[in-house]
Amino acid sequence: MKNLSLSQRISVYLFFVVCVSTFVMNSTFFIVLQNQSEDQFNLQTTEILSNINRYYQIPVWNLDYHGIITVTDTWLQTRSGVLAIRVTDEASNLIVQKTKENKLFDLLLKQPHTILKKEKITHDNRQHIGFVEVIFSNADIVEQNNFTYIKSILGSLIFAFILSLVSNHFLSLFLHRPLQNLISGTQAARNSNYTIRVPEDAVGEIGMLASEFNKTMNAIQDRDQRLLEHNNQLEEIIRLRTIELDKQRANMINSARLAALGEFSAGMSHEINNPLAVIIGKATILRTFVGKGLIAPEYEIHFIKITEMCDRISKIIKNLRAYARDGSNDPFDSFELNRFLSDIGELTRLKLDKKAINFRMQNHSSLLKIYGKEIPLSQVIINLINNSADAVENAMDKWVELTISDKDGHIVFSVKDSGQGIPEDVQKKMMTPFFTTKIIGKGTGLGLSISKGIIEEHKGELIYSIESGNTEFIVRLPIVTKA
Repeated sequence: MKNLSLSQRISVYLFFVVCVSTFVMNSTFFIVLQNQSEDQFNLQTTEILSNINRYYQIPVWNLDYHGIITVTDTWLQTRSGVLAIRVTDEASNLIVQKTKENKLFDLLLKQPHTILKKEKITHDNRQHIGFVEVIFSNADIVEQNNFTYIKSILGSLIFAFILSLVSNHFLSLFLHRPLQNLISGTQAARNSNYTIRVPEDAVGEIGMLASEFNKTMNAIQDRDQRLLEHNNQLEEIIRLRTIELDKQRANMINSARLAALGEFSAGMSHEINNPLAVIIGKATILRTFVGKGLIAPEYEIHFIKITEMCDRISKIIKNLRAYARDGSNDPFDSFELNRFLSDIGELTRLKLDKKAINFRMQNHSSLLKIYGKEIPLSQVIINLINNSADAVENAMDKWVELTISDKDGHIVFSVKDSGQGIPEDVQKKMMTPFFTTKIIGKGTGLGLSISKGIIEEHKGELIYSIESGNTEFIVRLPIVTKA
């Protein structure tokens, strides 16, 4: 019973109820039928006995044995309920005794459902001339009643079984299936599947329950959708805030680095410029000695070279101090493109020469000046060149190329190296703050993210070229003419 559904249980209970009720009804009917049969049997036996008594009056009075036997045989053959007849005189002396199938009289009395009745035989209703004893049997009636009872019980069982099947069908249709749909919907809702809906075609309270279930699922789904949208909005806000905080942190770190580099370059400039001034002064004096003939003229070329190298050192220190300065707060202004490129070349040449990297610069632009923040833009280009230098320092063919051109109202700076490109998974993350593929101590992951921010501040684009056969970054800045 534990594994049966509700409709099946109801059908089983109904089967048992119908069986018990019909059994009680049939048993009651059987008892009534038996009582009626007994009463009818008694009436019939009394009537038969009175009739037999009349038939025996004349033969017994005349002692007509043949007539007595004829009457006895006739009653035994024509009456199914009569099993035996015994006729005696008034002194109870046996005259005739006959039984069906020649059975013993006393044995017939021991059979079930038999009864012995005795009646006086009188002549002219006055004189007692003998007795007639008849054994009656109602076995046929009892058997017929039992058969009727068994048929009614079997019919009741068949009726109960058919009724159970029909009830199970309708209960399954109107109760089990709707409840099963509700159970499936509840299980789906427990697994956070709020899109489930159950049919509302069930009748009565189950249909109302299904309707209320669907309304609840609609409300939960709407609430879940609103909550999901709210969570997505919060995640997007957090993502944007995180990006902004990373950018601010990267700018702060970059500013601190530039400040430290500026402080260092300022101290170095003070310490180097004084000896340079002495060296330049002494070289100038030696050149005057050549003019006065105190030193041979062939040495003058060396003094000139010393002066040029000191000027170059002084220019490098000056450019380094300018590069190390935080120019994020500088105003937008026009500056000379050639000087801009020359300063970049001076600041990157030492690192490139040290790593034996061939550096090429090609200026195809017709512009003399560009508009923007000179120091931050120079930091972007120098950072791209240094990244290229770090990437190809262990390559067989080592070169870095800076190309400047004009295209579609933009000035384009292309930094290309002999590398074979950047993996796709790195491309997706390389512009984010603090992402780096360099070993610890070699990079902080600030270069490209800071550079991207500077270029976007200039309304331009910092692009990685996936079409190039080598590693190439492109800076596109709109050409702006200062009013």
